[in-house]
Amino acid sequence: MAGFGLVRRSPGFAGLLAAQTISPLGDAMATTALILHVQRTTGSATAVGLLLFVQAIPPVAAPLAGVIADRFQPGRLLSIGWLVQAVLAGLLALLLPPLGSLLAVVFVLALADTPLTAAVGRCIPAVVADDDLVAANALRSGVRELGTVLGPPLAGLLFAASGARLVLGLDALTFLVVIPLALRLPTPARDTDVRFRPSFVRDARDGPAFVWRTPFVLAVALGFWVVVFFSAPDDLILPFLATLTFRAGPVAVGALLAAASAGLL
Repeated sequence: MAGFGLVRRSPGFAGLLAAQTISPLGDAMATTALILHVQRTTGSATAVGLLLFVQAIPPVAAPLAGVIADRFQPGRLLSIGWLVQAVLAGLLALLLPPLGSLLAVVFVLALADTPLTAAVGRCIPAVVADDDLVAANALRSGVRELGTVLGPPLAGLLFAASGARLVLGLDALTFLVVIPLALRLPTPARDTDVRFRPSFVRDARDGPAFVWRTPFVLAVALGFWVVVFFSAPDDLILPFLATLTFRAGPVAVGALLAAASAGLL
């Protein structure tokens, strides 16, 4: 109930939550549709693995992405990033290119998304009071994961009905829908205590250095890395488990992918 009260008190946070619900929903739908498309057209687990691999590479540049998010007005950065993603998702929907070109576009899509998570995080202190930051971040994470639960089964239904193009087109539409929400976000206050701005490279280096020299933060980071490393194969295994072992269709693939994410809610 506290979360709903927070939404009522802060229209800016409500808009941010709406964006964090709609855009991840489209992303989860698109990823599921692409997995199903690559599986159907190639029949190759290696090809599906490459698709997931090119999506996973850009977040490795998160320290650089964080610096980018810190140096640009977040509402503008979000609107530009979502517009770029809308164009790329639209191109995928229209052209549905061969595997090599498809992987290249998916890589650029993931690359464009990398600074946006940090930009959203930077917006939260600008739209809620300091006492509400913990609740706001928890609510933001919850609605984001909601998209990963609802998106795959919905994508499976749409893919079974009409293939990948419709799902990818809807993903492009979700990016366009959230752009006005980003443009209405307030600009975070500047830190007046900082007399000079470090270089881009130093800023990017300071984040990993802080993690490395702070034992409890390093332990949390390594714990997350281990969990993700061993859970990452799920997205590769589950589509083939559904179709080859259970002899089921796209809806079952979506349901299994959703079940893997449901616990994060």
